[in-house]
Amino acid sequence: MKTVIELENRVETLTQTPHAIAFCSKNIASFLLAKALDLPQQKRIIASPVNAPDTLNMFLANSVQPTWCDVKLDGNIDEKQFAKCHVDDTTPLLVNHFAGKPANMSELVLYAKQNNLTLIEDCGRSLGASFKGQPVGSFGVAGVFDIFGGVVVTHDDTLAKELHTLRQQQRTKKQFWNYDIETIGFDVAMDSATASHALHSLQNLEQIQTQKDKMWSIYDEAFAKEKLFLTQPLETHLQSTKEFYPIILNPELHCPKEDIFAQLQQKGINISVHYKPLYQLTLYEKYTTTALPVVSDFYKSELSLPIDLGQDTKKIAQTFLEVVHRYSYRGCSF
Repeated sequence: MKTVIELENRVETLTQTPHAIAFCSKNIASFLLAKALDLPQQKRIIASPVNAPDTLNMFLANSVQPTWCDVKLDGNIDEKQFAKCHVDDTTPLLVNHFAGKPANMSELVLYAKQNNLTLIEDCGRSLGASFKGQPVGSFGVAGVFDIFGGVVVTHDDTLAKELHTLRQQQRTKKQFWNYDIETIGFDVAMDSATASHALHSLQNLEQIQTQKDKMWSIYDEAFAKEKLFLTQPLETHLQSTKEFYPIILNPELHCPKEDIFAQLQQKGINISVHYKPLYQLTLYEKYTTTALPVVSDFYKSELSLPIDLGQDTKKIAQTFLEVVHRYSYRGCSF
């Protein structure tokens, strides 16, 4: 347990929060966070459908249902669309940081305060990202990270105490060997071996981020004059962890997108798409209540180039350009 505590202390320092609680997986961390928040069943949570499903699945498992909100072209939730997706004054708000780029936290925090919303951050692997110098994960009531396992950070002493209790089978220690169990809990703490791996990765966090920054810059330079797609600018007040390099294809490349994807895979490039909109998944189909035009276009347009250490980024960029230009003449016809 000593190694787990060391990891938690390190995450607390990096996120500037007083509490970090490590779990065996991000799913478990998200599930118990939703449980500890004690949200009423059938409550709605505002969320972007452009995200991995793991965290939202765990809120749904606690009978908290999504209300979708549209996104901007950087993949992050669009704070200007909240009026269309805001259900009532106690609705929680789940914010993710697409590709490690922080969402507009100034506006999100302000809106949450003005409307009495519980702000929760789904931080994924964006440990080290910041908005105007403040680390992601520290803006709302809690943030949940994927660091080999799951880690929840919070400023809330009561929430932290509840999460610690849930993690240890709801066991309340008394004198000597004596303890009490008042309600059902779980034995889901991160193990020492996993914590050791996580600590090792955090020791190299700055070095890894420097390499990612260089790879991002190589892509930026290679695509600077390109007119067949858009890239993602990073404002100076943001520090992104650059999990991958998002490409937004022009409409004429929407139809051959699958062919482009297949060609890049055949050439050994670890191309991907982030993400299939969650409302298109069978689990979430019944929760779609409004049109989300940007999400729809974003899914048609987005491709993710890898930012994986040890890969030849210049070669990847060159290959990507060759393939895209090969299909640029086809366009779409309906």
